[in-house]
Amino acid sequence: MILISSIKIPIGTNNANTSNDRTFTTEWLPSNQLELGLWMEAERMLHAKIDQTGVDTQREVVKKKSGSG
Repeated sequence: MILISSIKIPIGTNNANTSNDRTFTTEWLPSNQLELGLWMEAERMLHAKIDQTGVDTQREVVKKKSGSG
């Protein structure tokens, strides 16, 4: 994903976590990059694509992380 790589290279870091009922990501950016962070989140939400392939892929990731897959 282009947005995530744009965080890693110049200015910040990111991480993801999965629990029983949700997966979430966090991004750490310097305070002077707030506008960039807000733009990236807006783009992510604007272009969200939820389809069966994506759901199946994420389900497998959760299974592997929880040890049931």
